[in-house]
Amino acid sequence: MFESAIENFRWCFTGIYGPHNNSEREIFRHELAAIRGIWEDQWVIGGDFNVCRYESERYNCIRRSRAMKSLNEIIQDLGIIDLPFQGAHYTWFRGEDSLQASRIDRFLISLEWNDNFKAIKQIALPRVVSDHRPLLLQCGDWAANPSYFKFENMWLQAEGFMNKVKEWWLSYAIDGSPDFILLQKLRCLKKDITSWNKESFGQLEARKTKLLEALALMEVETENRLMTQAEKEDSMHIKLELQQLAKAEEVSWRQKSRCLWLKEIETPNFFRKWPTPTEGIIAYTN
Repeated sequence: MFESAIENFRWCFTGIYGPHNNSEREIFRHELAAIRGIWEDQWVIGGDFNVCRYESERYNCIRRSRAMKSLNEIIQDLGIIDLPFQGAHYTWFRGEDSLQASRIDRFLISLEWNDNFKAIKQIALPRVVSDHRPLLLQCGDWAANPSYFKFENMWLQAEGFMNKVKEWWLSYAIDGSPDFILLQKLRCLKKDITSWNKESFGQLEARKTKLLEALALMEVETENRLMTQAEKEDSMHIKLELQQLAKAEEVSWRQKSRCLWLKEIETPNFFRKWPTPTEGIIAYTN
């Protein structure tokens, strides 16, 4: 259950992994009806239903008309909406030599939930590590807050970063008192790190977007045919680079979530690691 403290808007989400056989599908149908009966709040259902709604949502797959009929009846009985699908035709793929594909993943939303958001979109994203496409439920536009300089732990994983910092630090020729020198050097270091970050990591999101677009285009072009050997190799290289970018993002998000801070602050010796102001000035000026 999610609640907006500002708008006092509450809605519920149910994650789905649908059953494979018809007897379990009937149980699944009753469970969803029971869940709907528990609350009257806005509702979103999303996941792998293991069945399509229409014949057009499958490619080289076995026909399951009874299961498809059951899913359509669930949608009708619960009064929920199947949003228009963008970005691809299918969400699941199997086989290197005998391609099979279908749209078995989707989001379904209640009418009330639809009334509280504008420009709702259900978008298929490129596959990176799974045989399923991730789905994005996009609800209007949002703007990020202005960013401020923060030291990113992922920089420490970049080859040669510490050597660059040392080189930059020693290159600053500033006269004055120790505290003035420290302040000015930190300002200069901030500029150099910011510039370096833009070249090395600052375009991380843009690089990831470009790679995902290339992967998405390749998958759309090969949805109804097998990939050539060259396309398989290109796809593999793109996915490897995306995984490397994901590792860098993971380090950054872990830092932003303050998990490391909360873990370390429980240690009695944590505060003893930090230098006093005088020790810090001496360390930096040296």
